[in-house]
Amino acid sequence: MLVSSNSQVSNKVSNKALLGITPVCKDGGEFFVIKCQNIMWVLLSLGASIFWGFLYVLKEQIYGKISIFTSIMISSLFLFLVTGTVSLFSGVLKRDITSIASSRELFWYIIAGLGILLAAELLIAFSITAKNATLAGLIEISYPIFIALFSYILYKSQVSWQTLVGGFCIFVGIFIIYYFNK
Repeated sequence: MLVSSNSQVSNKVSNKALLGITPVCKDGGEFFVIKCQNIMWVLLSLGASIFWGFLYVLKEQIYGKISIFTSIMISSLFLFLVTGTVSLFSGVLKRDITSIASSRELFWYIIAGLGILLAAELLIAFSITAKNATLAGLIEISYPIFIALFSYILYKSQVSWQTLVGGFCIFVGIFIIYYFNK
């Protein structure tokens, strides 16, 4: 399968190279050949879901022994060290800093993303400590609805009727979880 790249070819090349997706030049344009039959994104998403579920169960135990803020600080420090090292040695750090410095829009997207990340981390942490990881995670599963909503509001992305039906099902599930676990 061929997928046309957008204007950020260099980031797509480095990110896709990590996944076994190889760049191919055809007719002066950049394309990518996906080796895993278009299923890799599903496997990666499922893997992330498994790790998030495991993490929430661990966090429930961690928050019972140390503060939410200390836990987030330790996580952030670890992520900084690991991703900083990978960025530095893979050669993308300098290029990315240049991209951020040359784009006010990108800079503000990053600032907004950091604020939203912190708010989301704190909200789920307080939710886990107020009830438990299982119920907090089941309620948090509504986030795909908000992805569709914000994508539509900010970028005018199309929302299909299937997405609306799926969103309705998620909210029905959330109501059932809340109603039977008051």
